[in-house]
Amino acid sequence: MRGSNSRLERNRRMEKLDDTFQALTRHQTGTPHNLEWGQVVVEVNIMTNAGSVATAVALTNVFYRVIRTPRARALLRKEPDAALEPDKVIALDDKAKHPPYLRACLHECPRLFPPTTHGLPRKTSPDGLNVIRPRKQDSP
Repeated sequence: MRGSNSRLERNRRMEKLDDTFQALTRHQTGTPHNLEWGQVVVEVNIMTNAGSVATAVALTNVFYRVIRTPRARALLRKEPDAALEPDKVIALDDKAKHPPYLRACLHECPRLFPPTTHGLPRKTSPDGLNVIRPRKQDSP
């Protein structure tokens, strides 16, 4: 809260900072929005927490899928070992920084199982899917 109060004081002194707080308190033209301080705090809390929930759900889905898939689990266990040199305890090269299979899991799982309440798995049949159905020509 101390940081928020400090930021509010900077805003009252008309200090221009291009950040989310600025957008909540003033229009781009500099005109104040005249929101009560409590409203601003609530908006900041909602924005801060909204992203963390989706991230937590996405990571939970990744962990769940990896735990339930023995092949994925085995590949993920091998990846750090492959990046580690026999006489080293810590891997410092690009293989350790950007493990391809782990990155694939982290990108693919949220695509297949988005962290939303109504998201359906994003899969298509081997034949594909027609999203736009061609309209029949109107007969004269």
